[in-house]
Amino acid sequence: MHHRVLDGSGADRENVRTPERSRALSTTSAPPLAPLRYWLAVLVAWLAVLGAVFLRERPPSVVPAAAAAGEFSAARAWPVLSYLTDTIGYRTAGSRGADSAVSYLVRRLTTIPGLEVEVQSLDGAMTLVTRPTAYSVRNVVARLSGRSSEAVLVSGHYDSPIGSVGAADDAVAVAAMIEMLRALSSGPRPERTVIVNINDAEEQGLLGAHAFTQHRWMRDVRAFINLESAGTAGKAILFQSGPGNGWLTDAYARAVPYPYGSVIGQDIFQSGLIPSDTDFRIYRDFARLRGLDIAMYQGGYAYHTQRDRSWNVAPGSMQHMGSNVLALVRDLAGRPLPGDIGGEPSVYYDVLGLVMITYSAAVARVIAIVSLLLGAVSAPLAMRRLRVPGRDAALGFVVAASGLVAALASGALAGAVPFYVFGRSMGWYARPAAGMVAFSALSLSAILLVHWLLLGRRDGGPQKVVSRMLGAMVGMLAMWMLVLLLLTLAGIGSAYLALWWVVGGTIALLVYAFSERRGVRLLALAALLPAIVLTTQVGVLILRLFIPVMGRLPLSIAPDIPIALLVSVFGWMLGQPVACGALLRGRIGSGAGVALAVGVSALAVTVALHPYTVARPQRLGIRLEEREAFGSLPSRQRVVIESGDFNAPGRGTLAFSGVVREPRQRGARRAPLVVETSAMALPAPSLELVSTRQDPRGDTRLLELRARAPGSARETLAWSGDRVVAWSLPLALPPAIGAGRERRLLYVAPPDSGWRITLEVRGSQPLPLELVSIRDRSAPVIQSALSNLPPWTDAGPLAISGKRFAF
Repeated sequence: MHHRVLDGSGADRENVRTPERSRALSTTSAPPLAPLRYWLAVLVAWLAVLGAVFLRERPPSVVPAAAAAGEFSAARAWPVLSYLTDTIGYRTAGSRGADSAVSYLVRRLTTIPGLEVEVQSLDGAMTLVTRPTAYSVRNVVARLSGRSSEAVLVSGHYDSPIGSVGAADDAVAVAAMIEMLRALSSGPRPERTVIVNINDAEEQGLLGAHAFTQHRWMRDVRAFINLESAGTAGKAILFQSGPGNGWLTDAYARAVPYPYGSVIGQDIFQSGLIPSDTDFRIYRDFARLRGLDIAMYQGGYAYHTQRDRSWNVAPGSMQHMGSNVLALVRDLAGRPLPGDIGGEPSVYYDVLGLVMITYSAAVARVIAIVSLLLGAVSAPLAMRRLRVPGRDAALGFVVAASGLVAALASGALAGAVPFYVFGRSMGWYARPAAGMVAFSALSLSAILLVHWLLLGRRDGGPQKVVSRMLGAMVGMLAMWMLVLLLLTLAGIGSAYLALWWVVGGTIALLVYAFSERRGVRLLALAALLPAIVLTTQVGVLILRLFIPVMGRLPLSIAPDIPIALLVSVFGWMLGQPVACGALLRGRIGSGAGVALAVGVSALAVTVALHPYTVARPQRLGIRLEEREAFGSLPSRQRVVIESGDFNAPGRGTLAFSGVVREPRQRGARRAPLVVETSAMALPAPSLELVSTRQDPRGDTRLLELRARAPGSARETLAWSGDRVVAWSLPLALPPAIGAGRERRLLYVAPPDSGWRITLEVRGSQPLPLELVSIRDRSAPVIQSALSNLPPWTDAGPLAISGKRFAF
């Protein structure tokens, strides 16, 4: 058979059809989709993937209260949540609400047969990072003894943050733990013991968990599960594990009925990007235990606000958390618990909530090396069979890298324009859809534009167009191989996303190279489908996490920029294969234009939108301050209104006269509103000198002081300079937990009767000290402020009184 073909120079020549030539041309033999049909197919496919991911995000239905005794039922657990939040309300450490919570939890737990229940009361001290903290806490602990004393610990906190009743954070976990214990006690005695720590003062510095590390039951614990919440809805995600001990993530993957988690959450959280911490840190770093951290995170707009109430919590979220934890505890309590056996962190992630994949970091390295080798072999083989010149592959790599740069540049520009041009910011905060469409469409437009400029030429005929498209695929594969190599060398578990793109890209190239059927493109798409689905999952997870976080992250740049950059990164991941396909279908320039128009229109909508709603409010902090002069700080009586995010509180927020703005901090836009007033009368703290004596060991004095501020949630003793050599507390912990230049001591939930501290001071001159009392109750001036707040704000009031002393 003879036929005519067009070579790269545009000249016609006769050629005998060889098998290799046939394969090279088979990619052009299928009738191409019309450009409109192609873009419609891409849109439908993308919506199908997105729909599947959103279905994966839905928690299970609530199991009714009449269900079997061995099942977890959110309906049975709900009264605990309701009583803690609706009846008791605020449960700040050391408050009357905390007292009521302890009494209620003890009564509730003692109704469960076979359960040992105790209240652990402890005065202690710890230093977390660089902040020394003393505390007085009460934990409610319970133990369901197994045939072995080896124990699984399940932990969550009953205290609430200042200014919130803490329905999701963390009454959901408390209710889930009690229902879990009830379900376990209804069945056979477990092989291993199950211990529950319903702890105190987590919100004030993870203090209740630290206190429990000194409980006698702790010596039996071999693994722990910590339950937390930074949101009111969605599924409870496994977001931290290890380090090492992959047997725990294996147990999760094996046991839970609704797997949901990703090591990417661990990489993000442990990087410090999220301004939060959990008791996981205490059990891991202080007790040297190995465990899992599970938390709700969707609906983070209500986190630490007045809206974290029972009516705002999704019952299915409690059902998901409780069902998974019950199954996980049953599995762990029924097997040997190896404890801390060392090893590297594991890689784990679920696929559409259907299955959890988990393997060790060592296995991850092996898989990555094998995938990189296969990719390195397969790409040249496919290029040779398809007669793709090396310059097209090199150009494809340049296009992939340039597409990433262009996507990020478009994101930075799109994020900067609303505020730095129009003076508006966070228009996507309350209504994320418009912002996500804007940023993703603009990043796709940038990627398509790069492909059109560098690869969209039609010279050389159809074969050259196909060659450029395949070169772009090879370049995209090479880019992902580079990303996989770098992440693997850095030991980052999130490399699994790059792994799936490398595997999918390698298979897609081989399909093009070795198949002559017209359905090869569908097979290639199927090869990329796992990477597309997993990338979409992670993108939805990260955006659902970070968008609410922007409401409590006081950035110095418009938060539109980091959010737009996040969207642009995922836009590049998902837009690269779309752009490669558009090279064959034609009209790639038109596609870029349409995406640009859609992006600009959606961006204009975000500029016009008010950033806050009643359900997604702006966070304000209102501080009532009455302080004597201390050091360089003048005496002051004032109300300070601060924003929790980038947008400053408006002057119309409060109907006060005499509102002034403090000097703007360098590099920051948000300046607080300050109301100078003399109408306050806060109870002042007292600091009494109990005794003083000369230290016989050197030229120092020992000052024994007694601090007292009844009704305060926490107190801070501050001193300036380096005259304080050491300090100690008469507590059960080691007597000296700070020395040298440490200038602040925080006491959480101090007793109303007062507390004592000894300072070792150089010299005989009086030492200036300041005692500051923080109360979470309101004063009339704050009530006036709260009554004038717009409905789209949420405020947490504090009353701060400080007094200066010298001894």
